[in-house]
Amino acid sequence: MSSDGCGSGALHDPPVHTDLGVTDHRLAAAPCPPPDFTALTLSSVREGDAHHICPFGELDLASVPRLEYELAQVERTDAPRIVLDLSGLLYVDSTAVRLLLDANARSRAAGGRLTLRRGQAQVQRVFELLGVAEILPFAD
Repeated sequence: MSSDGCGSGALHDPPVHTDLGVTDHRLAAAPCPPPDFTALTLSSVREGDAHHICPFGELDLASVPRLEYELAQVERTDAPRIVLDLSGLLYVDSTAVRLLLDANARSRAAGGRLTLRRGQAQVQRVFELLGVAEILPFAD
């Protein structure tokens, strides 16, 4: 049995009877951990001729595949513009930078549909330190 992240969900947990008479083994497990505000969440919305992707949290080795998948899906659409808004990111690592450089290369080969919105100071600093701030298609 897989766990949903809140308690163990194991069958040997003592059963808990709810007001509705339903037995739920998961309710007896340890309380849910606090939310992880650094985990990556995405908002992806088509508005007119632009598709906006807004990641929130940390973009790193563990979370890059999620944004990479969403970008690939959006690149397959007919949206003339793709706007990737980095302002909700708290942290990026080298895998995130590689993702953005690859996305930019694909975009340039296909007519330049990708635009990036600048991230917070600590995120932009990574791009500056790596010398890619001038290469990436940031809109001012």
